[in-house]
Amino acid sequence: MFIGCDLGDKFTDVCVLDQNGAIVESTRVRTTRQSLERPLNGYGRARVVLEVGTHSRWVPAALTEAGHEVIVANPRQVRLIWKRPRKTDQSDALVLARLGRIDVALLAPVRHRNREAHIDLACLRARDQLVAHARNS
Repeated sequence: MFIGCDLGDKFTDVCVLDQNGAIVESTRVRTTRQSLERPLNGYGRARVVLEVGTHSRWVPAALTEAGHEVIVANPRQVRLIWKRPRKTDQSDALVLARLGRIDVALLAPVRHRNREAHIDLACLRARDQLVAHARNS
């Protein structure tokens, strides 16, 4: 199965395709771990595609734990996503699922830093701001 998820702050549109590219399910759920896992649990191991965004750090971790292959697409590299004249969350989810079905390389996948590296980077940025503030005082 191939699943596209257009993540939003409150809601996520989910589109599920079968091996032949036919739409099996199209739904909208709350953007919470429990709500996202519910529609995906019935499909076994699936390829789930989503875009980089606010929630693209914790969602892949949760879905990978649930046994899915998760691809995080770089929307700036995928013109079909950001250059379409009539964008909707539902149609974005469908495009993500279709691209994930055809060729993952088309999504220009990104990998987020691991949790430790993210924390280290936040500490370095905070230190830089403190040093800059001390210089200006």
